[in-house]
Amino acid sequence: MKDNIKLFKVIFWVITSFVVLFIGTIGTLFTLNAREFSQDDKLALMIITVIFSIILIVVILMAVFVHKDAKRLHLNPWMWTLIVVYGPNGLGLIIYLIIRSNEKKKLRCIKCGVPVDRDFKICPHCGQQFGKTCSSCGKFIQEEWSVCPYCEEKLT
Repeated sequence: MKDNIKLFKVIFWVITSFVVLFIGTIGTLFTLNAREFSQDDKLALMIITVIFSIILIVVILMAVFVHKDAKRLHLNPWMWTLIVVYGPNGLGLIIYLIIRSNEKKKLRCIKCGVPVDRDFKICPHCGQQFGKTCSSCGKFIQEEWSVCPYCEEKLT
């Protein structure tokens, strides 16, 4: 998993570097030719720059949210950041939100937060015990029960 995370981190930063380089080149070309623009062209360029800046801020905020949220849910944060930032028309964000809703429904260890199955008696990641079990059948029981409802064994 750690190798996967490193791979997606490298891919994300390589693609982002090329995008920043491309945008910087276009911006430099516009700046160098700004003296040749008419007043209307300069106004249009300012409006386009403001709109582009707003879109860039929204994409950065989405990337930060997805990265932190994916890390908290023990998903691959760099993979999901890559998908959300470079997915077309917000499709990556929609896919992430669907996956996220499924991940949030899973049971999680109260100590480390890793997803666990309902029938686990102990967390395979940190060793946290999830509850008291019947000594006869091994099913989960509640502290106040005097008899196991699954195997009818008397509880002490």
